[in-house]
Amino acid sequence: MPNATRAERESAIKADPDRRFWQFATRMPSGCWEWQGGLSATGYGVLSLGSRAAMRAHRMAYEIAHGPIPTGLFVCHRCDNRRCVNPEHLWLGTNSDNTRDASEKGRIANQCMYQTHCKHGHPFAGENLYITGDGTRGCRECRRRLTREGCRRYREKKRAQCRTGAGGVR
Repeated sequence: MPNATRAERESAIKADPDRRFWQFATRMPSGCWEWQGGLSATGYGVLSLGSRAAMRAHRMAYEIAHGPIPTGLFVCHRCDNRRCVNPEHLWLGTNSDNTRDASEKGRIANQCMYQTHCKHGHPFAGENLYITGDGTRGCRECRRRLTREGCRRYREKKRAQCRTGAGGVR
């Protein structure tokens, strides 16, 4: 309908939104059906149907093939391709299921383990490195500085209380 009016195009979309949707999917040799329409900032396909708000393409593909998505569930990708809309590659799961799946496939790494220096530029090595109670790495130099600053503030507060008489007996 290249020369159709906007009203005619919207009418065609309302009459057969599924047909419009699948026009934007290209079958790839990998088995994925990659979305060729608009993409979100995070790389997921997005589509707007008439007056409906924009919707993620993989969620729309799941609904077309399997029906409504229950509240609180995510549409997850077996193939790990955010642009894929192949219903055979999509499954329902909770946020925990999705995170576990990503972790098992090695898509979630402990980003801190790749840091060689703290945010203030001190090296995470040798005597400057310590392991906290929760297993994360810490910088001894920053810890010393924070301790010194905390002690200094405490002493200043106590001195101020003594000067004003609010601190009790000296």
